[in-house]
Amino acid sequence: MKRREFIITSTGAVAASMLPFSMLAQQKKDRKLAAYYFLAGMYTLKPDSIRSELDEMASWGMQVVCIGVTSLALNRAPRNINFILEECHKRKMECHIVPSRIAGITAGAPISPSSFSQLNPDAWIKDKDGQTPLRKVGPICSFYHPKVVDYYHELMVEMLDLWDLDGIIWDEPKTSYWQDHSSLALKNNPTADFRTYMKDHTDFFSSVNKTIKDKKKNCTITFFDEAVRPDIVVEEIAKMKYLDYYGTDGKPWPREASPLGMEAERSKKVVPVYGERFFTKARKNGLKTMCLPENHNMSRQDNDLMEKHLPQILELDIDMWVYYYYGRNQEEPERNMQIIKDNIKTFKS
Repeated sequence: MKRREFIITSTGAVAASMLPFSMLAQQKKDRKLAAYYFLAGMYTLKPDSIRSELDEMASWGMQVVCIGVTSLALNRAPRNINFILEECHKRKMECHIVPSRIAGITAGAPISPSSFSQLNPDAWIKDKDGQTPLRKVGPICSFYHPKVVDYYHELMVEMLDLWDLDGIIWDEPKTSYWQDHSSLALKNNPTADFRTYMKDHTDFFSSVNKTIKDKKKNCTITFFDEAVRPDIVVEEIAKMKYLDYYGTDGKPWPREASPLGMEAERSKKVVPVYGERFFTKARKNGLKTMCLPENHNMSRQDNDLMEKHLPQILELDIDMWVYYYYGRNQEEPERNMQIIKDNIKTFKS
């Protein structure tokens, strides 16, 4: 496949009209409920366990199940993924995949570093000195590099050929947090202007989105980033093309309630106020909104905070709510899920 042209010509954003009050009730009924279902690797898969868990999600009113898929799982366990997808469809639930750690760029299921990144050190993003590779979970590749451009387009086509997917979710690309200062990144942006960089970042994903839509027109595409991101990131990504949902993830409590000891910048990763910037920009650009109130990696005290503040957060006008189904590193996993279950009724009522 020839290298894709990823600088997309802007066609202008479609402004979203404000819905009259009489339509708000119907809009609330049209909300989607989604579960992040990140099995650990998917290599040991017990069918009855999967069926039982999907039955539970369906009984709670889930309409979308989101599974994290790494390139390794794609190559080594495609039947496992197809089994989950087919079982979702039997229950009338959509199955969206979260391409995870792809070339080190996306987040999602942190199962393993990207094999593509390991094999292509010439494509790694660079720090401000132009030489030092930047890393997260393994090295991160540059979306400016021709190898990476081709890899993303080819991978999306391969996934859509293999599976009858309902959607794809771009989860917190690390390239919106760590700016690339490689020679390719600076070629047309020699001053390393951050807004220009973010426009290129958005254009890259717009081009991949187009490939997805060309392959499967009704495939739902979602993009979200951390509530802590600066305004430039929020504004530029909201202009992404061929996108359906735009949103954010963050802790399900206001900043003033953040636990003591949380570093100042990270304490901004909360849904109220900081997250609402994403929703405003989504509506302005004609996109639906999504939100993932992060209910993973939580202590007992975190559960206390979520239990107190989640009802108010769920009053926000959001089109798709996502939660972690038994997310990682929980001190009280059963209580954590019970809090979610108790509040699900407010999503659509």
